[in-house]
Amino acid sequence: MYSRQINVIGEEAQQAISRSTAVIVGCGALGTVQAELLTRAGIGKLVLIDFDIVEESNLSRQHYNKEDLGRRKVDATKERLQKIRDIEIKIVPSYLSLQNIDFLDADIVLDGTDNMNTRFLINEYCKKNTIPAVFASAVLDKGSVLVVDEGPCYSCVFANKNSEEDCATTGVLNTTTELSGTISVNEAIKILTKQETMKGLFSFSLKDNRYDTLKLKENPTCKVCQGSYEKLNSKDSFSIRFCARVGGLRADPLNKKATKKVRAVKGHKVIVGESGEVFFPGLKDADLAKRLAEELV
Repeated sequence: MYSRQINVIGEEAQQAISRSTAVIVGCGALGTVQAELLTRAGIGKLVLIDFDIVEESNLSRQHYNKEDLGRRKVDATKERLQKIRDIEIKIVPSYLSLQNIDFLDADIVLDGTDNMNTRFLINEYCKKNTIPAVFASAVLDKGSVLVVDEGPCYSCVFANKNSEEDCATTGVLNTTTELSGTISVNEAIKILTKQETMKGLFSFSLKDNRYDTLKLKENPTCKVCQGSYEKLNSKDSFSIRFCARVGGLRADPLNKKATKKVRAVKGHKVIVGESGEVFFPGLKDADLAKRLAEELV
C-alpha cells in the first residue's frame, strides 16, 4: 500500500510511522486534512479531539459530506478514515481541557484549532513533557506552520497575541486550509522519521504566491521556556474569548463544565452548550463572564 512512499522515505521510516501515535486537536478544516493525510501515510494510531458537530457551512472546506450534517465531527471523521484502511482511532468528543489534557501524551501533536487559548495549552503541555508539536493556521488566503520541538516555542512567538479571539467563522479559502494542513503533516512525518524539520515560522500568501520562513530565536523572557506553565497550573474553570455569533463572550471548559441548563444567571442571558461551554450574548466583561460561568457548574 505504501510502495510509492517507501520509494521516497525508505522502509525503516515507514515502519517508524506505523509504530507512531499522533494526536490531532480540532477536526475542522485543518484537522480533517491532517487526519486524512496521516491515515494515508500509514500512521499507527490517531487520537482525535473535538467537541463540535458538522454544519452546512463546514462542507466547503472541511472533509465532510452532506450525510454528515448534525453528526459529531470525531464520529464522522473516524468513520471516513476507517473506510480508507484499518487504523486504530481514539475519539475524544470534548474540548481540550485540563481534565483531559493527558490525551496529548503521544509521539506527536498537531494543532488544528482556531483558538489561541487551546494553542497555548498545547504548547505548555508539549514543552513540559518534551513532545513535538506542529501548529498550523489558515485565515483568508494566508497560512502558517510552526514546528515546536527543540528551540523556540509557540509562546516565544505569539505570547502577546490576544487570546480572546473571535470564534465566528473567519473568511478563508479551502486552498489555504488544504496547503497549511498538508505542510503541517509533512513536518510531522519528518519528525516521526527523524528528518530535519523547518527552522522558523513558515508562512505563505496565496494571493501573491509568497512563501517565507522567518528565522526565530528563543525569547529570553518566555515563561514557558523557563519552565513556568501558567495555563497548565490555572485554577480557572473556564477560558474566556469573544464570540461574534452572540456579540459577546463565551466560556470554554478548562477545569469544569457548565451543567445547569438555564437561560439567565444573575440577570444576564446565557446559552449553555452541549459540551458545557457557555455563551453570554452582549457581555463584554471577561471577569464577570468567568464569575457567571462558575454559577452554572
